[in-house]
Amino acid sequence: MKILCLHGAYGSAHNFKAQLSPFANRMESLGLATFRYAEGAHLVDAPEGHENYFGAPPLYRFLSLREMRSLRPETITEIQKGLNPEDTMRNTLSAGAAFPAVSYQDALESVFEVLDREGDIDAVLGYSEGAMIAAGVVLEEGRRLRESGRERRIRFAVFISGSVAPVKDQTGEFQLPLVGEWDSVIDIPTCHVVGSNDTLIHSASALYNICDRESAELFDHGRGHIVPRDAQDVEDWVRSVEMSGRKAGLVA
Repeated sequence: MKILCLHGAYGSAHNFKAQLSPFANRMESLGLATFRYAEGAHLVDAPEGHENYFGAPPLYRFLSLREMRSLRPETITEIQKGLNPEDTMRNTLSAGAAFPAVSYQDALESVFEVLDREGDIDAVLGYSEGAMIAAGVVLEEGRRLRESGRERRIRFAVFISGSVAPVKDQTGEFQLPLVGEWDSVIDIPTCHVVGSNDTLIHSASALYNICDRESAELFDHGRGHIVPRDAQDVEDWVRSVEMSGRKAGLVA
């Protein structure tokens, strides 16, 4: 199976390939998957004080910082935590987090262009911002299937430190499809890679909650907002993704 990989904010295809190499190399050595890497369209500089954290430039985002000026960098981690992941996400919205609708839609279309061009991609994997874009692609494929009968290309998805992806409501405005409020859920097999010590764990939990529980795999590496790389984590992660591929009919 062929997996399309989407990097996080302030990443690149080159750097994400290096981040994923322990996992990807293990998957390839077992004959389970090959990998393709896509890149965000917006060239960015690393945040001040973190120049050495995100890897070598050039760095990119899928979402435009210009559309997100009203969201202070520290806003997300300052949000008062709600009683559950959904309440916390609502608090995030009420704090004035601007949603970059134009670049989000452009990012989805750029992924669909890769799917059309490649023709043989079976799954999508995203980290952080890339996981949100991946979830958005899955939701959009579901919408197209319901409304026009267009067959899906994505058979399963892997979300690393993910987040709920916005979808358009009946008025054409983007809203968060939180569990209990929307019928739009992710009903293909999914693998959720989370860290219980991630300050953004509420985002990943809210994404997990809109996925079909019968076909969702959950792997908690117990750390923060990271791509797991140590040997035991990689083995556990590979087993989770292998199970997702099996549920999707891609692994015997």
